[in-house]
Amino acid sequence: MGSVLLIRSRHKIAIGMVAVVAVVGLLAFAPAQWFGRVQTIQTYEEDESAQSRLWLWRMSWAMALKHPITGGGFRWSWNVNWANQELRGSGVTPPLTRPRAPHSIWFEMLGYHGFVGLALFIGVIVVGVTDARWLIRQTRDRPDLEWANHFGRMLQASIAGYVVGGSFVNLSMYDGFYAVVLLGAAARRIVAAELATQDRALKPAFSGTFSAPSAVHARLTQPVARL
Repeated sequence: MGSVLLIRSRHKIAIGMVAVVAVVGLLAFAPAQWFGRVQTIQTYEEDESAQSRLWLWRMSWAMALKHPITGGGFRWSWNVNWANQELRGSGVTPPLTRPRAPHSIWFEMLGYHGFVGLALFIGVIVVGVTDARWLIRQTRDRPDLEWANHFGRMLQASIAGYVVGGSFVNLSMYDGFYAVVLLGAAARRIVAAELATQDRALKPAFSGTFSAPSAVHARLTQPVARL
């Protein structure tokens, strides 16, 4: 998200300076436990949390393979007995012993709603990104629509942050994401209406009459009146 924000923002120097200060402050004041947690990335095979997520992702994939259209339903992994019965023979071990969460928007949506639900979810993301790009492109060098240009840039950064951060947390049903996408669609409609109104205002008052070449052609093709 920070990279997208830096790329799409018009104040790259200011944002870069803030980022540098934040990184220096983090390195100077972060507790030792945080550095120890970061170092577990290199030894994720020994980290129980990382292994449990990989295990839940495999279970979500297995559930989607068994129910590719509908998935296992909302919070299927919280129904331990049913989930173990459904995934019996799938090769995913060990079985569930208590309610667990997938910790990924992709596998959460895949396990909950199957491949169809995942495709629709990705479609919503694509629509949000498309609206953001449209807003930026259509309002470039338009001072009267500068708000829409800024909104499009921040919409891109917001979606990027959600997609990256959500890959490791349960946020597939986070209403804030869907609200942002709806705001993007509403902004696109408002800007499109504004642009259409301005285009109509720029049309000549006699746009409904013959153009000059057409009028000359019509005049020349008229029969000559005999005296």
